[in-house]
Amino acid sequence: MNSGERPAKSGLPELETPSRAPKSGAQRFFLAVVLHIISGRSTSHVSQRELQERLNRAGRDPIKTHLHDLRTGRYLKRLGARRSYTDADRYAVGSHLTGVHKAQWVLLANRLFGKAGICKGLLGRAAFGTGFLGANGMLVLGTLRRSRRPLTVGELHRYLDFFIASEQTIRARLKALEGRGLVTQDGPLWTTHPDVMSRLTTYEESFGSASRKNRTAHRHKAERKLQLSRLHKGVLTPRQKETLRQSGCIRCRRSNEECLKAEGAQLTIEHFPPQRWLKHWGLDDHPHFNWAICPSGNSHYGGQLKGVRPPALDKSIQVVARDREALSPIVGATLEVQLRRFYQHLDNGDKRAAALAAKRAASLWRALVLETWRADVTDFDGNQIDIRPARSRRRVEPPTRRYLSR
Repeated sequence: MNSGERPAKSGLPELETPSRAPKSGAQRFFLAVVLHIISGRSTSHVSQRELQERLNRAGRDPIKTHLHDLRTGRYLKRLGARRSYTDADRYAVGSHLTGVHKAQWVLLANRLFGKAGICKGLLGRAAFGTGFLGANGMLVLGTLRRSRRPLTVGELHRYLDFFIASEQTIRARLKALEGRGLVTQDGPLWTTHPDVMSRLTTYEESFGSASRKNRTAHRHKAERKLQLSRLHKGVLTPRQKETLRQSGCIRCRRSNEECLKAEGAQLTIEHFPPQRWLKHWGLDDHPHFNWAICPSGNSHYGGQLKGVRPPALDKSIQVVARDREALSPIVGATLEVQLRRFYQHLDNGDKRAAALAAKRAASLWRALVLETWRADVTDFDGNQIDIRPARSRRRVEPPTRRYLSR
């Protein structure tokens, strides 16, 4: 693994050259960004939408192109497929980056964007989107800011040649940076302005890059809101969603505040049993089927049941309860117990057992909530408890039932 030539007495860190790398400098930079983001995450993936916001791209096309090429080259892999336009594809490290090759890229990404990296504090800034200062502008400005002394164009090029192919590109970025008052030239030497970060903020606010970033974030927020509205079909009120989030993650018990701090997002409202299975069973959405879970957990389990056929629901259920008032807690508690079993079975790789847990939960719910005549409910003495609403008692006679003991 070779390194970019460090300028003498500059104090710059070595930029290792990984032995496996995409051909273009732009894709190499993009891959380093992805590796930096996911290396510190337990989920080890990043979404297309997040990359668009981090790099301040006006549209998805440039991001999609890079992701497609890196996926074709097996540097990245896509986790599952998009279910709708408003979903965001998720990407993780591909099969071409394993072992020492992955370690090389993680080290390079840390040298660029880590705590002592040359671009520390610049990744995610609005100024470095396409059409503004760009990724090359970030590399040039970061190198000059991190260097202990002024540098020439040649020194910058030899140091950054893994990402920037020609000196002409570096000169063009230096002129653009100089035009915004971010760097200064003294003969062949270039250095950053003493107040460079304040001037960078002024540039972002004055020349449109901050506005673009805000528009993109607003559009993504609206898309997420629309998708959630479609997903839950208005079955949950804002207060109900907040109550679910305040109850914590159903999987790991992490609070909503802890989730925001750890993952930068609130707990996700997700369905159990899965919404696709509810549709297969002919069950409409209901507040009972909605639970709060960490986004990382939701992503982890999201594709686990792909290709698994939902089992048929029980035709009837036998329940023993103290009284009619005890049935509501029974439904909620049973759903939660089966949900936890559902996740445990998936963790153990037993998809069949997970499917049966979902089936038991949905069968009980349908019997006690949706079609009460399907449930044979008795007290502890064996006496029948009629749980049908009064109107149903007058109009509907229960059919002959075959009871399944539980």
